Amino acid sequence: MTTTDLYVSTTGSDSNSGTQSSPFKTILAASHAAQAGTTVHVAAGTYYGGFETTASGTASAPIHYVSDTKWGAIIVPGANSTSDTAWDNRGAYVAIDGFQVDGTHYQSGTAWTQGIYSAGSYSVIENTNVHNIAQNASTSSSGSAIALDGYYGATHIDAIANVVHDIGPAGGSLIQGIYQATSGNVENNLVDNVSGYGIHLWHDANHVNIINNTVFNNHSGGILVGGGDFHTTAGPDDYDVVANNIVYANANSGIAEWGSTGTHNVYTHNDSYGNTGSYGNWYLQNGNIHTSDVNTTPHFVNYNAAGTGDYHLTATSPDIDTGTTTNAPSTDLDGHARPQGAGDDIGAYEFTSTTSTGTTSTGTTSTGSTSTGTTSTSTINYNDPTLSDNAWLGYQKAEITTQTEVSGTNIQSSNNTTFTILHGTDGTDHLSGDHKTTEFVGGYGPDSLSGGTGKNTFTYLSPADSTLQHADGIGNFHDSQDVIDLHFLTATDNPAAPYHQPLSFIGSNALTGPGQVHVVENVAKNVTYVEADLTSAGQADLHIEIGGLHHLTATNFWL
Repeated sequence: MTTTDLYVSTTGSDSNSGTQSSPFKTILAASHAAQAGTTVHVAAGTYYGGFETTASGTASAPIHYVSDTKWGAIIVPGANSTSDTAWDNRGAYVAIDGFQVDGTHYQSGTAWTQGIYSAGSYSVIENTNVHNIAQNASTSSSGSAIALDGYYGATHIDAIANVVHDIGPAGGSLIQGIYQATSGNVENNLVDNVSGYGIHLWHDANHVNIINNTVFNNHSGGILVGGGDFHTTAGPDDYDVVANNIVYANANSGIAEWGSTGTHNVYTHNDSYGNTGSYGNWYLQNGNIHTSDVNTTPHFVNYNAAGTGDYHLTATSPDIDTGTTTNAPSTDLDGHARPQGAGDDIGAYEFTSTTSTGTTSTGTTSTGSTSTGTTSTSTINYNDPTLSDNAWLGYQKAEITTQTEVSGTNIQSSNNTTFTILHGTDGTDHLSGDHKTTEFVGGYGPDSLSGGTGKNTFTYLSPADSTLQHADGIGNFHDSQDVIDLHFLTATDNPAAPYHQPLSFIGSNALTGPGQVHVVENVAKNVTYVEADLTSAGQADLHIEIGGLHHLTATNFWL
């Protein structure tokens, strides 16, 4: 097997050779150079979509397009778009892994109605975040966030561990979340706020495993199993397995069959609950039945219908250990092994007993924390400019030579230290302050950072720390004293980000170029958004949500 590594960067050129030191500028150029066994590494940054990749791998040597920082390579609409699809893949034995597709900022030309479309056999769309696609489209438009299509004869196309949200226009029903039109697997996906169905099978779908997905608040329904308008088969849609799914609070129906379906479809160990409309939680045809259901609220950590909550399971969830191991994936959406307990959990996230554990390291003052784990004593000198990013350039705070550092995923600062840094892990963190001066560093993932009555600093190390889908939520922000620290994001203070421009605050004005930070107050949602453009032309690389309406000024930022 021949394996070749190619590289893509926003600072590259399509006339380059594609090596790490001489990267391409576009994914399309890299795809033209790709061969069986190639891994195309795409650096974090913003890339214009509307391209088609056609290179194919083989069963033993697939082509792997990967965002080297998960969700850090962001595909956005370009000016004068000529395609209705962000990424159109026709190659077989291809993996598209870890990208973010953000259709929020339409410019001109053909508007997107598709996010990632794949019509290549044995291809997989995995670990992606596809959002805000076709929200301004006509209600008669059709499309999807992720399409797995057998129109050209392809079979076995998978959608694994993707996050899909805010898809399609209000009042529309023809733009779906994940649209499966051939055989394959749809597993470990989180899908919400789609104008059509969260997961929709149609055309030549058959032999599809729909396993361990969490699907909520979609406006035509949760999961639809069906066939019709056949292209390469005569139907029906049969031999599907729908198992271990949480399908909650969707309009019209929860799990339903429609069109031409067979008698061999299996429905087992699902929690379909709270779905409204005439079809309710279940609507099956041909005498098909559903077995071993849970049929109650799933008990999410923080359910929010708008998609800004936390959809992991609480320790009291009835969906823990009540799934089936048959056909279940070996890991969950976070990459945690399944099962963690006596059995597989239902839904995209496996409950882990270590959710509230972490590591505490104590400096010159004593500390306490609600997080548990290994405790060690050390002194961190924040005045040392050679520290790695683990110290998040805390040395810049010359008045605080040593601080208490507490790392974990569920932390509340104690009452017996003068200064505290709460440092989250990669993933969903819940960090809460109290009356002390506190610095919050959420880390990668959707974090809940809640300030106390003391002076608080909310620090960001990388644009990947707070994306549009995984924006950190800041609560209890006090305009008169709290600060958002973005200085680590710039080339001046972070040698690992040589192309990040110095930042300046432009108030509520629109972003027009790199190096700008602005604030948007959303009165309808009672939320204030902070966005920063580090490298692109008016496209936000960093997204932060602050609860409530805040009239922020330059004094609220460390740039």
